Amino acid sequence: MKKILFFILLSMSVTCFGQGTQSIDSIQTTEADSIHAGSHTFSDTKLEDVTKAEGDSAYIKDDYATAIQIYESLLKNGESADVYYNLGNSYYKAGEIAKAVLNYERALLMKPGNSDIRANLEVARAKTIDKVEPVPEVFFVSWTKALINSMSVDAWATWGIVSFILFIIAFAALRVKVEQVCSSFMRDVRSVSKITQ
Repeated sequence: MKKILFFILLSMSVTCFGQGTQSIDSIQTTEADSIHAGSHTFSDTKLEDVTKAEGDSAYIKDDYATAIQIYESLLKNGESADVYYNLGNSYYKAGEIAKAVLNYERALLMKPGNSDIRANLEVARAKTIDKVEPVPEVFFVSWTKALINSMSVDAWATWGIVSFILFIIAFAALRVKVEQVCSSFMRDVRSVSKITQ
């Protein structure tokens, strides 16, 4: 009975302690969540209302920390290859190469054919400290990956739909032709059978 009472009191004290620190942490984070950029002050509530132009402006003014926060808040509203690209540029300029590579790769997933993203990704990868050389791939694997990455997802979807429609048309035409050949063959068989009778 004493053990059960001890565990109940222990769990209640941990719960009370956790709630008390949560309110203290929330007060501390609201003070720390405001960003000062030039004459602008951004807080969490205002970060939801920022635009890409404000992030670009902060990037041009070499205020990369503000640009990073603005771009990340824009990504909370929806993903965009341009925002990932600009976020990668901001991280690169801020000296955080790993995060820059990550955001370039995310942008490249959304726009695989963009040569600017590929070029910046290669530059950022060249600056990484751990230069791990990947194992060379078999030629047909690299060809397949190059083919897949040659177009965006939307372009592949369009290509697939058009190919499917052309397949249906070709199949219908082939079926009509087979039916014509079969009916012609059946007529010939009937005429031969009449002659033999």
